[in-house]
Amino acid sequence: MRASELYLDASALAALFVDFDSHHTTVAETIGTAGAGLLISDFGALEFVSALSRLIRTKNLQLDEARVLEAKLEAWIASDTEFTRLEPRDIQRAKDCLSRFDMPLRAPDALHLAVTVRTGATLLTFDRRLAGCARTLGVKVFDAVGPVAGA
Repeated sequence: MRASELYLDASALAALFVDFDSHHTTVAETIGTAGAGLLISDFGALEFVSALSRLIRTKNLQLDEARVLEAKLEAWIASDTEFTRLEPRDIQRAKDCLSRFDMPLRAPDALHLAVTVRTGATLLTFDRRLAGCARTLGVKVFDAVGPVAGA
């Protein structure tokens, strides 16, 4: 793992690969200029596929387009990124974050935070709520979408 890495959550992955995502240009520019390595987790990849499935169900994406995007993600992971798998300690750290009961944090987001902490990466997300929770917990967040209210 490189000393300076950006961990991409599912919102960043979707923005990168789905060209009609409102953050597509921003994430491409961010990755191109950040000068950091890129880190993806198996869980982030899973959430990306789930997002593709939702886009198919809502008629915003065709099945063949989703298959192409999934293949592009897999090829990108194999060639241009660091890849990590969830570990049991990530589950425990996510549970600990949720058990604070003082943040609007969801389980999937807590898992992304746990991986970010374990790897020492900086979180790249377009989810303002997740970014705010990350900052509350002292997790480094790449400021791609601007300040988060209340953070």
